[in-house]
Amino acid sequence: RFVARYGIDPARSAMFEDLSRNLEVPHRLGMRTVLVVPEGTREVLREDWEMEGRDAPHVDFVTDDLVRFLEGLIAEKTAP
Repeated sequence: RFVARYGIDPARSAMFEDLSRNLEVPHRLGMRTVLVVPEGTREVLREDWEMEGRDAPHVDFVTDDLVRFLEGLIAEKTAP
């Protein structure tokens, strides 16, 4: 309903979420999906619920540093 109500183009949109299961519907709608996991998850073993779904097919990207992730997108977009 949100997509229709506000005229969102899923093909030009992304959904950021900290729970993989909440990315299933946006992915089906055609959005790119980004799972934001707790900072430092590469170095520290976390609880199962924090890691759940990171390899799911409806998760396009996983990051534990949202700022660096977004800066990387901007750098790609502005690169010659």
